[in-house]
Parts: sequence; C-alpha cells; structure tokens
Amino acid sequence: MANALRIGRIVVLAAVGVMTIGSGAIQQLYAQNRSQRSEQQNSEQLQAWTFDDAVRQLQLYPRDTFLQYVVLKLGQRQGFDATTMAGMGETSLREIANQRREQVDLFSLFSGATAVQESLQLDAMRPGNRGRELTVRQKSVSVSELVGPEVESHPWQEMLAGRTPTVSELAGYVPDDQYYIRFRSVSRMLDVLDGGDLFAKHLYTQSGVQSFSRQTDQQLRTQLAIETSQLARPFYDLVVKELVMTGGDPFVSEGSDVTLLFRFDQEALFRSQLDGYLAAAEKSRDDTTRTEGAFAGIPFVHVTSPERSVHVYSAYPAPGLHVRSNSQVAFQRVLSLITGRGDQDLVSLAATDEFRYIRTLMPLDAEEEDGLIYLSDPFIRRLVGPQVKLTEYRRLLCQNHLRIMGHATALFQAEQGRLPESLEELVKHDCLPNEFGSGPLTCPCGGHYSLSGDHMRGVCTHHGHADLMIP
Repeated sequence: MANALRIGRIVVLAAVGVMTIGSGAIQQLYAQNRSQRSEQQNSEQLQAWTFDDAVRQLQLYPRDTFLQYVVLKLGQRQGFDATTMAGMGETSLREIANQRREQVDLFSLFSGATAVQESLQLDAMRPGNRGRELTVRQKSVSVSELVGPEVESHPWQEMLAGRTPTVSELAGYVPDDQYYIRFRSVSRMLDVLDGGDLFAKHLYTQSGVQSFSRQTDQQLRTQLAIETSQLARPFYDLVVKELVMTGGDPFVSEGSDVTLLFRFDQEALFRSQLDGYLAAAEKSRDDTTRTEGAFAGIPFVHVTSPERSVHVYSAYPAPGLHVRSNSQVAFQRVLSLITGRGDQDLVSLAATDEFRYIRTLMPLDAEEEDGLIYLSDPFIRRLVGPQVKLTEYRRLLCQNHLRIMGHATALFQAEQGRLPESLEELVKHDCLPNEFGSGPLTCPCGGHYSLSGDHMRGVCTHHGHADLMIP
C-alpha cells in the first residue's frame, strides 16, 4: 500500500517535477488582467459586459471560469438559464467527487482543480441546484463515527527480519501520517521543481489542459521566506547536508500545510542567511507582522501578511537543525517529535518498521539516489479516509464561493467603474446570487465572508483567501 519513489539523475523530470503544476492558472491570469483593468480606470470608465460579448469571449476561452460566471449571471438577469451557452452540462455532486478523486495522480498531485471549480460554480449559481442541495441534507453525523477503507498492511516487522538499516535523522522528526520528500542537495531539489515545471508546461499545452503554470512552487518559497535564486544555490550546497519537505495532504496549490526541515553545518553562516531571508520577507510589505513565542521549550518566530502571501513559523530546535512551516499545527507536530514533548501519540516515520524496511531496499544516500518521495500506509489511509475527504470537499466549496466573490467584484467594477464597498453592494447590483451568505452559499465550516482590504477579492474567516487558503 505504501509508495516510494526514488529520484534518479535521469528520470527526475518525468517522474516528479510535474507535481508543482497548478490547475488554477486561469485565475492567476484573470487577476493580472483585473489589475490592468483597475489601472485603466484612472483614465476612462470601463465598458460594461453585454451577454453577447460574454458569450463570444467564452467561445474563445471556454475554460475561463470568470467568463463562465459572467455568462451565467447575465443570463439570470435576463430570466433564463445560460448553462448550455456557457458550454457546461449538469454535474452531480457524485460526479464532482469522482473528478476530484481522479485528479490525485503524479501529474496533478500538487495541483488544484479548475474542472471541479467549473462544476461547483455551476452548482452554486443555479437556483434549482441550490434547492436540491437543501432538500437532500440529512442529520449530521460525527466524523469520528465514520470509518474509512480498511486495508491490511504488509507484515513489515516480519519482512524487516531484524535488520537495522540507516535512516535519515530528519525522518525521525516527520509524523508517519505525512508525505516525506527528502533530498541531500537543495540544488537537486530545485532542479527537480524548476525542470519539472518547464516539462509540465509543454505536457499540459500539448494535452490541451492549460498552457502555463500557476507557479505554486514559487508561491510556497515566498510564503516560507526561502530564497532560491541561482546566486543562493552555492550557499545551500556549502552548508546544507539534507533537506526534507513534508505535509499532511497533497493539495498544495489550494493552501495545504508544508514544512521544511534543514540539517546543516556552519551554524553562524546558515542562521545569518536564513534569518536574513526572514527579515527581508518581513520588510517586503507594510502590513506584514512579526511575533515571537515558544513551543515545547523551543523559541520561534512567526511572520505573516493578511492574505498569507508571507506566512511562516521559523525555529532552530537544536544545533544544525532548522524548521520552517506555513502551518502552526504542522509546525508544532514536528517540534513535538524533536523534543519528545507535546503530543505523545505522534509516531515518527523513522520509528516505523514500514519505513525501515523500505530503506533496506533503497539504502540511504545510495549513489543513484538524488531524492526520495515516500507515501506511507498511514498517510494513504488518512488521505482516502472520511476526515480528509470531507475537509477537502468543504474547502473546495468555500474556495469556490471565494472565487465567485472575485468574479462578482470584477463584474461590478466593469459595470460601475469602481470597486464595491461590501458584499451587500454586490448583491444589490445583482453581481452575486441573492442568497449569497445564507444556506448552501455559506462557508460549510462556519466561516464568515467579506471583501478583502483591497475590495477585489473575497475572504473567509475560517479558510482565508482563495489563492492561499489556511491549511
């Protein structure tokens, strides 16, 4: 059931690099275009959309969810359902779930889901679908009462047969129910990410899915205040002995937790460089804040911006060891394993017979190994279990509502020549569904919706912003 992928010097691009591709790139392009439209307002009033204009544009860009939204909304204003003209058919909630499950493969493991957004947007926009959702709701059941797939693991202890293979020190700090990506060279990991992104752009263009990347890996580097330019690589090669990336789920482009662990030499040099990156991130925006605290006796620094473009917890739990994470919970889990304090139920990956057996097949630091990606039995069980599935589905619903708010804001700006003051104003001008903020058009986790500080996007108090959701 467990999955291990050794990354060699030849297969690295085809096997792993495509994981960094995001499928929400249309949203990024739309945001750039929207920014350009905002600048244009300084000199002239924007021309409002007409239904015919929107349909013609959608025929040119049929996968653009903003254009789909405009067609659906303008059709509603004229009293008819424009689903067919928008090129979208009926999609049931079961089909949405099936699409989501099918996306978890090597070519989209770390990506979002534009197709799912289309389906959810259609489901949210059509009154008949909203009514249907209300009628099929049943009595709530505690997630703890739900049982996921039960598949018996291999007899790892028997297969290990008393052998004691060498495992990475950092594997001892990674919870056994998280994915594990380990490289002994930062440059090699960056080569995989950068080269794979280029490879996947060509692959996705040829397959007709999309022609550009959402740059999920770059968003993560910015969020974690990590500099990875060509000028920085000699520094990493000089002092970093190994690097591990870990997280609780693979949906990184939607805002998953990501934690980095560095094992390094030359303490003063490493701290000076990495703390410098953190200070630069803190100064990159006026609204970025810095706080200090401690967990399990380990001092840490937290730097964040309102929309989480920068959001990092940083600590040095021991000499030659550095931890960075974009999630407080994930950060504390790792520190608990390092210190032996905190959550006593946590089990490290290195402590499992399963992982030790894999290292008998793939010895640590073998010449042919540049990196290792490992998905343990507990990780896979958790990924296909009810808690992650329900949590991810609710996150997707909320993310779709946040995207709708962004679309409605752009539509309002085109028609009124200014940004909206509130969600209520968007509803008043029929840019949002009348029921928005109530019933099924609310955050399924109880969050409250509002406009962001720049009045251009939606924000949820529970999930945050659509592009970088709270893990």
